[in-house]
Amino acid sequence: MTAIVLVLVALAAALTLGLLAQEDPGYVLISRWPYEVEVSLALFLAGLVLVLTVFYILIRILFRVFRAPRDLHHWQARRRHDQADRATLIGYARLIEGEWEEAELALNEGLGRGSTPLLQYLGAAYAAQQRGDFEARDRYLSVAREEDPEHLEAIEITRARLLERAGQIDEAR
Repeated sequence: MTAIVLVLVALAAALTLGLLAQEDPGYVLISRWPYEVEVSLALFLAGLVLVLTVFYILIRILFRVFRAPRDLHHWQARRRHDQADRATLIGYARLIEGEWEEAELALNEGLGRGSTPLLQYLGAAYAAQQRGDFEARDRYLSVAREEDPEHLEAIEITRARLLERAGQIDEAR
């Protein structure tokens, strides 16, 4: 929308300049011995606008070139974050389907990098338990405790439920 407005303003300015140049073209004289350049005012202004536009574009390109490494780093970080979130969704879908190994692999793929690291750790712990790997389950839960101490209560409740389901009632208490 702004591009259309800018084009319309440029056309209006060019039309106005053309109408003014038709009545009184004026002239610009640039003199430097042994050379002398004389052009109409309209041609001089059009050339000046063209030179300034090219200069502006070159400066923008230079700034983009110097900012490219930082922009690339931000893009890569966003991409890794999105991939981790996608892996979390795939992992939970595999948990629901009962495919424990695939779920644990998918949740491990984005472990700690997505927007929901706690869910990744808890889901991986659940998948490990369903596979019968209690050491991996405890490892995921301990890392979750270290990474997210704000949600310690949720982690411990999940730990107790997993221990209870595994038949480790004394530890669950």
